[in-house]
Amino acid sequence: MMLGPSLQPLPGLGSGAGRLVEGWWSAAVSGRGTVVPDGSVDLLWSPASGPFVAGPDVEPRPVELTGGARLVGVRLRSGVAAEVLEVGLDRIVGQAIPLDAVVDLGELDRLGDELVRAERPGRQARAMAEALDRWIADDWRPDPEVVDAVLALRSDRSIEASGIGERQLRRRFTAAIGYGPAFYRRLVRLDRFTDLVDRWPERSLGELAAIAGYADQAHLGRDCRQLLGTTPGRLRAAA
Repeated sequence: MMLGPSLQPLPGLGSGAGRLVEGWWSAAVSGRGTVVPDGSVDLLWSPASGPFVAGPDVEPRPVELTGGARLVGVRLRSGVAAEVLEVGLDRIVGQAIPLDAVVDLGELDRLGDELVRAERPGRQARAMAEALDRWIADDWRPDPEVVDAVLALRSDRSIEASGIGERQLRRRFTAAIGYGPAFYRRLVRLDRFTDLVDRWPERSLGELAAIAGYADQAHLGRDCRQLLGTTPGRLRAAA
């Protein structure tokens, strides 16, 4: 599981929509908070904002929402957001892109009606997934080189370019994910550490840092501060 909200499955999606989303989440939020890098891009909706795509982040970003706003989000698979927005995700780091800037107004009106009628968050997430399927060509598929690289990094393996060259793979990975493989590896390693904190609360931070793949506890501390805006000790205390 990557850092960020816990995903729920969207069962019963057709093969078209199923190839585009990993799952969905919903939360009622109010006041100040922090969005942290989590290696993902979401299509989000709230009654106040309408639908928008939240681009990838590379550092903690403060946000403020009022009135107990409910957000519903679907987690997009690699490359989906770049296809919808027709831009490399490295161009929208830290940005929220309203869909009325890139999607036909008639399609947005249709989605808006579906979201209002759906009423429940799970059904609203399904409406967004099915809308993505209408907006993307039937024959679109994620870049297989990027998919293989993501799987390798999540499995703590080295990535290999199958005949396209390391530089081209890095360029395609960055356009599809929002940042390069080295930064993504940092996110995966930190996510591994947060899982270990939950699983083995009796282990020391130094032990968990080594198991997660850090050179030492100081290395872990730097990544925690830079990527999450906190320390390993505070992260453990909040677990």
